[in-house]
Amino acid sequence: MTALRRCVLVVLVGLLAACALRARDENVVRGEHLFVRYGCNGCHMVGASGTPIGPPLDGVGRSHDQEWFRVWLHDPTSQRPRAHMPPIALPDEDARILATFLASLR
Repeated sequence: MTALRRCVLVVLVGLLAACALRARDENVVRGEHLFVRYGCNGCHMVGASGTPIGPPLDGVGRSHDQEWFRVWLHDPTSQRPRAHMPPIALPDEDARILATFLASLR
């Protein structure tokens, strides 16, 4: 592989990674807005924001991935039969974006 081809390949890989990271960051920001819009902060804290009725959510992304959170949002008792959180009726796209935000909380 020539030096020019290697450089082009490195640049393309970098651009693709930057685009993927930007899309993820945008979904994290959108998810944070949905967290407030759906009233999640009425029971949970993230950082110093929210209400400490339910467990704080700082660090939950270290224990669960985006798919786990997506399922959890629709039906918490499917993953924890004694869950006190009610299921949330929200569109699949909103659940996916909110799950992205929750999974980012590391």
